[in-house]
Amino acid sequence: MNIISTKEAGTLPRELGPVEVWLRWTKSQMSIHVQVIRDDESGSEWEAESVAMRGAQREITAEMIDKGWEPVGRWVSELDDTDGTTLQCFRQFRPRPDAQVV
Repeated sequence: MNIISTKEAGTLPRELGPVEVWLRWTKSQMSIHVQVIRDDESGSEWEAESVAMRGAQREITAEMIDKGWEPVGRWVSELDDTDGTTLQCFRQFRPRPDAQVV
């Protein structure tokens, strides 16, 4: 998985601020949608390789750390009221000096 777009990397300023990563489970497609929201409200999106929420959390955390981002706190989950399924969750990351644009 490559979460860095060449187009985005060329157009965004180098001074990176914190980002918020959202994971949303789509029942109809049985997939997890990933959305990164930057501090300027711009973002990028893709599908996680994992089809389980916990697996996607680990996958994205590892990818973000590998790209130079440091996790802030834990994943925060929002549950489905009817059956307790995690529908979406988010986590913040802050850039290290070697962070790449995501």
